[in-house]
Amino acid sequence: MVLGAAQAGANLGWNLGHNDFGSLGRTQHYMGVHVTLTGLRGGLAPPLGVLAYMGPERAWPGSGEYALVLPVALTTAGALGFKRMRAALAH
Repeated sequence: MVLGAAQAGANLGWNLGHNDFGSLGRTQHYMGVHVTLTGLRGGLAPPLGVLAYMGPERAWPGSGEYALVLPVALTTAGALGFKRMRAALAH
């Protein structure tokens, strides 16, 4: 029951959060683009992640662990982008 309540709350929060980014009457379009891009990311990210690890690992054994810099950089860029969006909406 606790897991179900947690997942239901997360799902509700996720959907309500999207309403902050979609303008009135365009939330459905925003969600459609979001779901499409999430699917593309889910299909492309795993093979690209393996390549990002295996390439350096084959060239310089032991260096594959530095492939984790890529997701950290992408997450940081995303966080900064959301911060800029928030600042732009505040004005």
